[in-house]
Amino acid sequence: MNAMRLKNGVDQNLFFQTTGLLLSQMEHAIKQCEEKDLLIKTETHIKPTEMGFNFLNEILSEFTEENFPKLSRQEPIVIKEV
Repeated sequence: MNAMRLKNGVDQNLFFQTTGLLLSQMEHAIKQCEEKDLLIKTETHIKPTEMGFNFLNEILSEFTEENFPKLSRQEPIVIKEV
């Protein structure tokens, strides 16, 4: 999420690779920030708006673990030999 501190924001194609989470799992947080005019979602990136740069901590707080209780309680994936 530190990429939010960059003008280009987060590349949507790299989001899963760097976080292990699907963008669809973050959709609520993204929409919350968009409604507050803090983030903008383009075809390729999610990035802070001009106002969002002044409120980066608020943006990042939307993506904390306590806002995603289902994600924090995931069962580990077990691979069984066949």
